[in-house]
Amino acid sequence: MKKLYCLLMLLPFLSCRSDSEVLLNSHWKWGESYRLWDGIDFKEGKIAEGYSIENDTVYKDGEVKAVIDSLWYRYDHYMVQIRSTEGEKGLYFEK
Repeated sequence: MKKLYCLLMLLPFLSCRSDSEVLLNSHWKWGESYRLWDGIDFKEGKIAEGYSIENDTVYKDGEVKAVIDSLWYRYDHYMVQIRSTEGEKGLYFEK
């Protein structure tokens, strides 16, 4: 009985994903405001021709274009907010 109790207490922690896992294993669709591209797939490391991603920074032809600001879960999907070098913010939704 004690083992079952311990297992049930640990179960919620075993099913959680880290932010980087969510970013890498999801496809992101543009939602509103600042837009890099219609869809982003971070796992491939590329958004479109000339774009690349390293850590939380998006580059175009080697020049910084945007930074990943935040990632959160809302109702039944994740959302990610990016911020351009000019300060514009944009939202992408997990598809």
